[in-house]
Amino acid sequence: MAIYANNRHSTSSTFTMKLPLFILLTVLISLGINGNQCRAQMNVKDTTINASLISVVIGYQTPQMEMSERFLSSISIGASYMFKFSSNWIITADANFFWRDTIKTNDIIDELVTSQNRVIDRDGSLIEVLLLERGFNAHVGFGRIFLMFGPNPNSGIMLTGKLGYLQHKVHVRSLGLNLYSLTDEMKEGYDRLTSGVSAGGFLGYLFLGNNRRISFYGGFDFLYARSVNRRGYNYDEMAYDTEYRNDALVGVKFGWIIPLYRRVAREYYVD
Repeated sequence: MAIYANNRHSTSSTFTMKLPLFILLTVLISLGINGNQCRAQMNVKDTTINASLISVVIGYQTPQMEMSERFLSSISIGASYMFKFSSNWIITADANFFWRDTIKTNDIIDELVTSQNRVIDRDGSLIEVLLLERGFNAHVGFGRIFLMFGPNPNSGIMLTGKLGYLQHKVHVRSLGLNLYSLTDEMKEGYDRLTSGVSAGGFLGYLFLGNNRRISFYGGFDFLYARSVNRRGYNYDEMAYDTEYRNDALVGVKFGWIIPLYRRVAREYYVD
């Protein structure tokens, strides 16, 4: 079986993956500098304010469209930066990793393993092989906060749109090192590394506490990507794979916010 095809997308996929990271970091740094310059003392309770908001984000999403043919629901963790203007318009940047330790089907490596998903190594031992989901996305966006159900004029319904990058793959993990058929280079012919430009939106609620101790947001998140297999060739199918795909993720996200603004100092008057 001729499986040593040229993985012509390996180098370009590495560059493609690093480019959005560079862009995201640049945006975060520039926004952070601007945010720090705006850290004047503000009264969150009574006034709409400029504020830099950094968040730790967790999520749960379900694949849709062609992505659902390969993967199951997954968990994500990431970080986000949001700058909120006093007009309640917001700009955002975020990056998230998502994963699950199983996929929908194991037939990608059927030709290499036994019925127990094991492969014979150079010493004749049976080594277990696992197929796992691994993915990443990064986006920048903008939106608005609509005042509703909040303790102050800085909290309310949050609606945003975003544009960025989505990547996912089947991570082939072999619990052994001495394998002829599953070297790191060979795994690239099975991992279906796929990525592309993505767009999406978020609809949820933003809560900024009056005392900064409790601030968070949560809601529904949607992503759509026009993606393509970056390897270009699937060893198991012995065929080129260059057709564009329609991938999507739908889920929920929750972010715990670290607000970078100061409370107004209390004033005391003595007769």
